[in-house]
Amino acid sequence: MARVPLPLKLAPNTLKGAIVMVASAGVLTGCISSSRIEGRATQPPPARVLAPEVATPSAASKALRAYYAGVQAELLSQGLMRTDTGAKDAPFSARMLANNFARIAFYDEFDSSSGRLIARVTEKRLRRWQKPVRVGLNFGTSVPQKQRAIEEARVRSFLARWRG
Repeated sequence: MARVPLPLKLAPNTLKGAIVMVASAGVLTGCISSSRIEGRATQPPPARVLAPEVATPSAASKALRAYYAGVQAELLSQGLMRTDTGAKDAPFSARMLANNFARIAFYDEFDSSSGRLIARVTEKRLRRWQKPVRVGLNFGTSVPQKQRAIEEARVRSFLARWRG
């Protein structure tokens, strides 16, 4: 099975964003694989393919695109916009991200057992999904068919890893 790599571009100082992405992937992983844990091999329903008309971007959208492209070009020409990966000032490792994900996924920041919220790390009670998880894609009308096909292939590739 060929895997389609997903491009990952993080803006500088986006540890929180990276954690959210890792957490989202972990949540999806847990949701999709929970049916296998229960001994039921559920197949997701076939994706509905909607064929909306592809609209061209509006004049306002084109104007904003041109404006921000100009702002980016100006900042780059003045050396005011980063072009590196930011790794030197974002010194977090894969291990740190995994530990932070575990802390976010498996623990609460507050304890509410006494009826009041107390800032204390407590274990969460994990719950399984009661129904199969369904994944679908909805594209805006200005997304070209070629880009839709690329994104659909990426999602199919990701989901294929969890079907077993």
